[in-house]
Amino acid sequence: MDTEITEETPIDLIEKKISAYIGVPVKSTDCSQFERFDGETVFVETFPFTEVKCLTIDNKEITDYIIDNKAGLIYLNQYYQGFLKLDYVAGLTEDEYSLYIEPLVKDILEYENDSGWTKNASSIKEGDVQINLDTSIGKGALIQKNLDDLKNRFNTYMRMI
Repeated sequence: MDTEITEETPIDLIEKKISAYIGVPVKSTDCSQFERFDGETVFVETFPFTEVKCLTIDNKEITDYIIDNKAGLIYLNQYYQGFLKLDYVAGLTEDEYSLYIEPLVKDILEYENDSGWTKNASSIKEGDVQINLDTSIGKGALIQKNLDDLKNRFNTYMRMI
């Protein structure tokens, strides 16, 4: 019996946490969607998406459509009714990943591996002298700020129906 067990790397785990926090897949993810369909616009469940692999309605392949990747919409050229099957790739683009996610993963790895005594210190006391540190500019606070900024940036990908 040949079973392969793959362990997730610390980077994989951090990427999953970031994806969960910002609500968007940070890496390309194969997705499928099945539903009863009636209309001219497909609301893609996981977005932004980068590619439509296959779109069928009642087992008939549909190729005439316009996509809005960021909004998670596929505009069909005509009205359809039937059972929809959609295979697609969702996630951030490579440029978005390089610009936003890679530096954040690096910062989180550095922070998690920091075992220094000042990592989460809010003050240092020596004898009668105490120095209060500004924790709002510490690495942990900056990471949280970057996460919140990303969540706000990609929160625009959420849609109201």
